[in-house]
Amino acid sequence: MDSSQTCPIAAPFICQNRSMKRIRFPSILKTLKVSGIALLALGFPAMAQEQSATASGGNRAAATNEAATDDLSPLFKVSPIFQDGLTGYRTLDGDEFSLLRRGNETLFQVTGSREVWSLYSVQGPRGDEFLKNDTDRIFLRLTDLGGVILFDSENRHGMPVDPLIEPATISTTVAEEDLANRLTAYISLRLGHHVKVSLDDSDPDIAAWIHDAAQNAAEGMIRSQEEAATITEVHVRRGAIPELDLSSDGILTVFVDPEARFAGRPSSDRVIVFLKKRLAS
Repeated sequence: MDSSQTCPIAAPFICQNRSMKRIRFPSILKTLKVSGIALLALGFPAMAQEQSATASGGNRAAATNEAATDDLSPLFKVSPIFQDGLTGYRTLDGDEFSLLRRGNETLFQVTGSREVWSLYSVQGPRGDEFLKNDTDRIFLRLTDLGGVILFDSENRHGMPVDPLIEPATISTTVAEEDLANRLTAYISLRLGHHVKVSLDDSDPDIAAWIHDAAQNAAEGMIRSQEEAATITEVHVRRGAIPELDLSSDGILTVFVDPEARFAGRPSSDRVIVFLKKRLAS
């Protein structure tokens, strides 16, 4: 992507108002101060009228001042990134990701990857906002100045990212044909022992969410092969809340709440954390 597609996050106001001239506040204040002294010296009639104004006149003056402030406020406000809608960003390494904000939930997806992460918002110091997944891992920090800081395995302390003019759309969930057999073959091959996958996907209204949760579980198991060594079966079914359970005979059950959409299925991170805790217990 060429340079016209990005805008440095350190100066979103400048990028959106390139032709705007800088306002020199000291000059304005100096002019107002000199003008005020001159008016007092001349005994300007309007000053006397303002001092003797009625309460209603005072209210009108306050409204006028408020209107004047509103007229100027857009000059100094950074465009908010906290509103609902789709935005995209690029890292210093060239990787791109998209965010889709819907109230307190934000969907996060790295361009080219399958998993869509459901993040929730936590207020931080100085008006900043942190976005975390279902294991409380911090993905992003949104600053009150409009900056976005990405946290990942290679950037534990975070790194700034640049906004994209045309972000990629967030993927939608779809039911896939013969997914249970394909996941059985894939997980068994990667773990080195047979793992049977069964999906409660007979209801077409929830099949896509069941399949998405199954793929998250598979990714989590592959990323924690030592902890998944005792698993012999994976069952993915509907439940009241997104949850995981591992029986003594090696059956991993993944519960999915389709009503909660992306937030209603355990992420691959949560599968990893769950298996590590079970191994340690």
